[in-house]
Amino acid sequence: MITRKKPTSRTGWNNCGHSTRRRWRLRRKYSSKKRLSSCHWENNVTIIGRMDQVNSLGRKDVEIIDYKTGKPKKEVEAKKDLQLSLYALAAKEIFEWNPVRLVFHYLQNNQIQATMRDAKQLDEAQRIVQQAAADIRARQFPAKPGFICRSCAYKPICPAHEEALSVKPN
Repeated sequence: MITRKKPTSRTGWNNCGHSTRRRWRLRRKYSSKKRLSSCHWENNVTIIGRMDQVNSLGRKDVEIIDYKTGKPKKEVEAKKDLQLSLYALAAKEIFEWNPVRLVFHYLQNNQIQATMRDAKQLDEAQRIVQQAAADIRARQFPAKPGFICRSCAYKPICPAHEEALSVKPN
C-alpha cells in the first residue's frame, strides 16, 4: 500500500505559487510536473520520483507522459518499462487516479509510444522494487555483465569479469 505525505506549503506539489485555494487544488490535482512525494510500501520501502506530465482525460482518468531525449525503446521494452509502471502505481495509490494511458514522448524525433498496465504488471513492478530493496538491505549487488563492462573502471576487481576469464578456453 502506498501512502502520501501532505504538502508542506500552501502552494502545492509543484510549488506553483497560486494565491487562491481553489486554483491551488486544481493545480495540485493536474499539474504538468507531478511529484510522487514519498511512496511508502510494505517492508519500509520508500520511492521518490517525479512524473513529467499528467493530463486529465475526464473524471479520474489520466494520461502520464514521460519525456525522453534518447532513442526510442523497442515496443516490447516500453510495455515492460519499470518507470512507467511505478508512475501508474503512484497514480492509482497516491492520487487515486486511473492511469489509462502511459506515454514515452521522444524529443529527438517527436515520436510517441503509448502503452497501458494491467493489475498483473503493476504487481510485478511492486515485486521487483521489493526484491531490489531486499538485495540492498542484504548488501547483495550482483554484477550484471553487458556492453557497458567494456569501459568499466571496476573491471579489474569485478567478480563477473574474473568468472568470464576463467571460463574462456585458452
